[in-house]
Amino acid sequence: MKNVLIVICLLSAIFFHCENGSMAGGGASETVAIVETSLEGIRVSLETRKNNSFSVSVFEETYSYFDSSGFHVYSIISRAAPEVLIEHPPVAVYSIFVIDSLNGEGAFFKITVGDGSVREEKELIENGALRGAVKLQMRDGTRMPAVNYFVYICGTPFVAPTSSDGTYLFTGLPEGMYVLKVQDPTGMEIRSTTEAVTSSGVTVYAEDITITGTN
Repeated sequence: MKNVLIVICLLSAIFFHCENGSMAGGGASETVAIVETSLEGIRVSLETRKNNSFSVSVFEETYSYFDSSGFHVYSIISRAAPEVLIEHPPVAVYSIFVIDSLNGEGAFFKITVGDGSVREEKELIENGALRGAVKLQMRDGTRMPAVNYFVYICGTPFVAPTSSDGTYLFTGLPEGMYVLKVQDPTGMEIRSTTEAVTSSGVTVYAEDITITGTN
């Protein structure tokens, strides 16, 4: 009898845990994006219960707002048509974004075509934001805001101007690591690269980007 009571208690605890986990949602997303590379190319697919559409954007690492000559593809997938195949893209590193067109949840992948078959999957979760500043290092040692410069994210079309205090802001970024570069007001690329990691649903403050100025 004692053993029966122990089993009943254990089953009750498991049921309570599972029921509460499912009620709370456990933070689980309704959509999972899957990216696979093979000899065919890059395949992006969905596992979702939603009926709305999702955008798929694929950018070669060299692509940017200022140089759109790199390989890039835009497509739409949905529950009814849950995959797209980008056939035989050039051997390169690619940034891939899968975005829920209804609520802005997203997933970001960085993959290399040419390193054999790769398969990654990620839940679509709430996007985040990235804030930072660009500073001019003057010869006298002072640091001044870099005004009207442009910060862009390599391998994406994202660009943000700096304001009067040298700050910039990117919104709607899926969680991931991004490479930032700076262009001055004349259109010259500054040889300064910074990596920044974004998180779901929050604004992340990146380290200042410091470039050499003049007095």
